Amino acid sequence: MRIATWNLRRPGSPASERGRALRRHIQAIDADVWVLSETRESMVPGEGYTGAATSGSDRKQSPGEQWTMIWSRLPVLSRESTADPIRTVCVRVATKQSGPMLVYGTVLPWRTDQRWFPYRGGAAFQQALQGQEEDWRRLRRKYPEDLLCLAGDFNQDLGQRLYAGTALGRTALRQALVNLSLDCLTGDEVDPVAKQTADVRRNIDHICLDSRFAELPGIRRGAWPNTAFELKGLSDHFGVWVDVDAL
Repeated sequence: MRIATWNLRRPGSPASERGRALRRHIQAIDADVWVLSETRESMVPGEGYTGAATSGSDRKQSPGEQWTMIWSRLPVLSRESTADPIRTVCVRVATKQSGPMLVYGTVLPWRTDQRWFPYRGGAAFQQALQGQEEDWRRLRRKYPEDLLCLAGDFNQDLGQRLYAGTALGRTALRQALVNLSLDCLTGDEVDPVAKQTADVRRNIDHICLDSRFAELPGIRRGAWPNTAFELKGLSDHFGVWVDVDAL
């Protein structure tokens, strides 16, 4: 099973030159579950996908524009409510081998995000993360046997050398993942963007999954496009994917 996430940097029409280029990358990755951020409803990954979008907005947006969307070609069992419907969305999907999985798509605050004023920087990140962690706990209580996958634009790298985000945000995120027995499959020493760019860039769009999967064989990960130069005119974020054979 392949899970992928990408920030599309507020695309226009899928028929535009940039829209077509984004779609080519998305179709080449061919994920079973997508979490797209700063996207729009018309950016459909392909045939056979069911979509779920955030609702409302905390900024001026054009019709059809969404902070976060989940697209799944696995059966969608239900849509679950979230405390922040503007930037987060959650669905429950049926995996092929491991039963139901909750997919929680998110956009967390960046350093200059004003939404949580008077909280700023790492404090704003911590404030938003606390609310989302409460969501994760509630979902775990509701579906104690389900897997939990978090994915989207975290606006925070996980590594020894700070690239994006804040030290406070990094510490808070690490602790939240420990609290929920989750592992980030796209950070630290396995960061696919860091590997691909010789540590010039770091990944800030993450995929996290139950810790019991982290040590299993058959986990692969990657990033696209191949270089930072190829991002120009496309997005300001690399995309990342993770394959988990056990799913």
